[in-house]
Amino acid sequence: MSAPDCEDRIAILEVIEAETVAYFSKDYESWKRCWLHAPHIRKWSHLGDGSTAMDEGWDQIGAKMKHSMEQFPEPEASAIARVRRERIDIRIGSNLAWATFDQHAPKTGDALDNPGVQHQMRILERENGGWKISCAIVMQRRIDYAPGPLLQVDADATLLWMNGAAEKYFPGQQGLLISGGRLRARNRTSDKALRGAIRWASHISERYYRVFHQNNTVPATGLSMCGAVPVVVCDDQDVNLQICWVIVDGGIILISFHDKHMTERRLAAAETIYSLSPAQTRLAKLIIEGHDLAQAATILDVSINTARTHLQRMFDKTGVRSQTALVRVLLSTNSAFW
Repeated sequence: MSAPDCEDRIAILEVIEAETVAYFSKDYESWKRCWLHAPHIRKWSHLGDGSTAMDEGWDQIGAKMKHSMEQFPEPEASAIARVRRERIDIRIGSNLAWATFDQHAPKTGDALDNPGVQHQMRILERENGGWKISCAIVMQRRIDYAPGPLLQVDADATLLWMNGAAEKYFPGQQGLLISGGRLRARNRTSDKALRGAIRWASHISERYYRVFHQNNTVPATGLSMCGAVPVVVCDDQDVNLQICWVIVDGGIILISFHDKHMTERRLAAAETIYSLSPAQTRLAKLIIEGHDLAQAATILDVSINTARTHLQRMFDKTGVRSQTALVRVLLSTNSAFW
């Protein structure tokens, strides 16, 4: 590498690092100095929680970041030292350069954090002898993101992989088990529902690969290639309700547990669609978390009769007559996409 290229590489890495530090520090003035202020710049992201953003032009990108930092101004200084980058590749032209890398970020609990592995790209342009970012692309797979237990299975429910959280989750777990190398539910009804959801996911996965191999490109109907359905799992005594999610994403089948983000999104949609009152939504959330009606009434500080009234009204609004069916209906709202 020539001396000028080496100097440019160091300068580019310094800009990328400075942008990251400013982001976690909620230092907008420092963050904006890393960027080219022009109409043609872009910032695109698709994150593991399913959120997607496509921002164009400095006016939009700068204003959006400024608003976010003002809304959540508390710095996350401890996260800065814990961010690391791997597989860094930088290509440098006369006035244009691009860098790709995998960035590992910690979970801080901050509204702006995106924990896990992010596959990132920066395009930079030379301005007044220095480098400025003109395009940022951030991609994150669900499998790299999930903070909770996550499994990968095939169409026959054979276990292919599990993360560390899942390894800790399964010993002593009452509703699910790994038997003969396959994921199973102990309760017969739950197992039937689980196998049905995995079959659904396998059909979507097969469609993904069929379209991909035929066209040698990512399917134009990409949004229909990902989705999630809830499976209500009980133990052998048909109690201790819990939720697992069967997810298909980019042709792979994933099973997640304790996915609060997914649950909150679906419950928020159900609240609007079924016109649930705030009290009914709070009760539904507790039932989804596995509390029985008496426990939920205690937590909500209401009488058991009041809790029964809220439950009956949710039955009337959704057309079901059991708590298991209620949970399934509420969490299936907007089930095409996760």
